[in-house]
Amino acid sequence: LPADDMTIRQLVLLDEQNKPIKSWELSGKIAVIIGKKNEEEEVDVDLEDCEYSTFINPQHAALNFCQNFWYVEDLNSQNGVQVKNKVLNRPCRVMPGDIIYIANTRLLLT
Repeated sequence: LPADDMTIRQLVLLDEQNKPIKSWELSGKIAVIIGKKNEEEEVDVDLEDCEYSTFINPQHAALNFCQNFWYVEDLNSQNGVQVKNKVLNRPCRVMPGDIIYIANTRLLLT
């Protein structure tokens, strides 16, 4: 089993100065959709209010919890998802402290 400090508890939206603006609780969840809320689709992490929201798809990315780890996956978005400067083309395991880039929006895993 992973040590406690490997547990991701929150997704934190950062501003340009790396200050937290908003956060979402991940404890107890197994799947989280990141994107922008619209009439057709609900999302768990709504980035509608972000500065770069025009570059964010309604369903842009997913975080999935599988076998004690979180994975981020690009849901065929137009502007992609990056972790550690890698553009994702398949699910990528993420750790506490990683930053997920959704267009130019930064989400820190804590």
